[in-house]
Amino acid sequence: MPNELNFGVNLDDFPLGLFDDFDGAINSVAFEKGDYGTQIALTIIPAEYEYDPRNLDTEDRDDPNKYQKQWYGMGSGSYEVSPSGLEAKGPQPNRNAKAVKLIIALKSKAGIGIEGSDLSALIGADLHWKGIEESYRDRDTGETRTSSKLFPTGVALGFSKLGS
Repeated sequence: MPNELNFGVNLDDFPLGLFDDFDGAINSVAFEKGDYGTQIALTIIPAEYEYDPRNLDTEDRDDPNKYQKQWYGMGSGSYEVSPSGLEAKGPQPNRNAKAVKLIIALKSKAGIGIEGSDLSALIGADLHWKGIEESYRDRDTGETRTSSKLFPTGVALGFSKLGS
């Protein structure tokens, strides 16, 4: 299918516009402090075979500005982040925190072992990722909002699900 405007096609024939349901390796991971408290920030490089089915240029794979970036909140606790960003000290986060959901998925779905708060074992992990939508209530406006986060569903498949 050429990548040209055509509203007459089925929904499945439109490009996704972002990576979802794909194989990719964790390029970097770190605890970061910011406007929304402490978060686990990670970048994922999609596997080379994931670009063609999405009509994307594989040269984008070498551009750090085009990596998939995700942030997973630790909740409302106060954390001290190490200079490397790979470890943090502070209270155990709430089980509903996105960072906890990420770590649990990495352990249970991908078999990655993590001890303490050291995130270094995640770097280079080659996994299959899927966008999961979650709704939450905005504390300031009271509105219900939906966001999507990438979570690992297992080890990399070795091929693109989009083109198969």
